[in-house]
Amino acid sequence: MDWYNNQDWDEDVKIEFEEKLKRSRGSFNKAQYLRIKGSNLIKSEDNSKQEAGINLLERVTEEYSTELFHSCFAHEQLGDYYFHKKEYQKAIQHYQEVVNYYQNSRNGTSGIADIKFAETIVDLNKRDRFLEAIRLLTDDFIKTGGSLDFKDDVFRYHFVLARLYEGISEINIAKEHAKRAYDVYQSKEVQFPKYPKLGMITVSEDEYNNLVRLVN
Repeated sequence: MDWYNNQDWDEDVKIEFEEKLKRSRGSFNKAQYLRIKGSNLIKSEDNSKQEAGINLLERVTEEYSTELFHSCFAHEQLGDYYFHKKEYQKAIQHYQEVVNYYQNSRNGTSGIADIKFAETIVDLNKRDRFLEAIRLLTDDFIKTGGSLDFKDDVFRYHFVLARLYEGISEINIAKEHAKRAYDVYQSKEVQFPKYPKLGMITVSEDEYNNLVRLVN
């Protein structure tokens, strides 16, 4: 396994990693090694390794911000990390960077950071930004080549739009999107038989109840 592609991390590993990073050539490679190592560590169950992963990914965004492929990937991973930790204000700051990047390209990202951005806006109940989020998922989504390749992406797209439109009192439009999300959720068709979990929709009880309420 490559020296940068694992979850090993202690003081000795850190010293060795930094030495090899220093000897590596070019900012693209350095950013790549930092990002991959950070990506591994941030997924660890160990809190200290998660913190180390955060630090490495932040270095990508700060020291190698011009390496857009890697810096935007790092921003999105940090956004995902903070979103799942319910630290929504931090999440939205990182998603914002990726959304800005979408004006030029969606390469190197999940391609749905604008959906994640909108979900964070809703969870923060930042109603002053609901119209901005709607624009990102409608006009800008088309202009920047947005696509919905997986069932769970389609579901999340319409569900968050339903919540946004309800927030600006466009109830009929909200219901339309809620119904489309509900129809996708109810579909039992497996999108990729060889990889049944790919595109699988998972919702919490609260999310399901909210969806049913919006539909009705």
